Amino acid sequence: MKDDPQVSVILPVYNARQHLGAAVESICDQTFRNFELIIIDDGSTDDSRDLLQRYAARDSRVQIITNRTNAGLIARMDADDVSLPDRIERQVGWISSSRADVCGGWAQLIGTLTRREWRPWEHDDALKLQLCFNTPFVHPTVMIRTRLVKLHLYDEASLHGEDYDLWTRLAYAGAKFTNIQRIVLRYRVHSEQVSKSYPKEQEKSRERSQKRYVSRVIPREDAFKIVSRFSTPYSTPSLGDARELAEIIASLDWVTKRSKCQVFTSVLKYVAPASPKTYTLMSRFWRRFDLTPPLSFPLLVQSYLRLRSDGKMYQRLKRFVSSG
Repeated sequence: MKDDPQVSVILPVYNARQHLGAAVESICDQTFRNFELIIIDDGSTDDSRDLLQRYAARDSRVQIITNRTNAGLIARMDADDVSLPDRIERQVGWISSSRADVCGGWAQLIGTLTRREWRPWEHDDALKLQLCFNTPFVHPTVMIRTRLVKLHLYDEASLHGEDYDLWTRLAYAGAKFTNIQRIVLRYRVHSEQVSKSYPKEQEKSRERSQKRYVSRVIPREDAFKIVSRFSTPYSTPSLGDARELAEIIASLDWVTKRSKCQVFTSVLKYVAPASPKTYTLMSRFWRRFDLTPPLSFPLLVQSYLRLRSDGKMYQRLKRFVSSG
């Protein structure tokens, strides 16, 4: 391994033996070779550490419980996910050409959810507007400049919501965000994820960070009250709430017209009860900025068939159209 790897991949591990091999191999098999894989074993009580030591013995780029800080970029990775072979190569190129500070990417869902993809926006202003509602990154796809990690550490007070809190602080500090518009990782959904194991703690942490961030970027007293109604799959904002949100987003001078329309469309799926008026509101919002509204299949089906976005019938119809 070279003395100064261009990328450090950070892989925290705790009792992750079941999927650990696939995660480690997906990094070791990357087409981009100038990296180090720093694996932090957080006191595993299964045989995760024995497996890691075997990988370290075979590949000098693999380091266990080591934290070198001389790399220019740090890539995130989770022990239960799988990176595509060219992930690091493509992200290094993208973060360099875009001159961004934080770079994520798209992910294909595996595990209990399949044939679905997570596709966050590309541009900085869209991602920072999306951050008012929820995270704009698939966390284990993130690559970040090392200098930012040194200045902005995870906040231990944001229990189980450290990633969202970090993005809000980086955004307010002026870091530039982007997402490469292609799948770079297979994201495993399972019953032992933090979001499923500690949902209440994570929601409380996210809400604190969200309230602080929204109050800073949207100069309106009732902004958080309205925005928070569109933040989770369990939200049930009304059509009236959506109209108020449209006025809030339209008034933001730091967001481009297209980014306003994209983010507004993405959160309309939470409106309940769904109706054709929801789709009409979306179309009018796009035309307000002289832009052509997209044929948003998810919103169209949800509105005209009055289906909830988390319902079985809606998901079946969505998979059927995607497969065609």
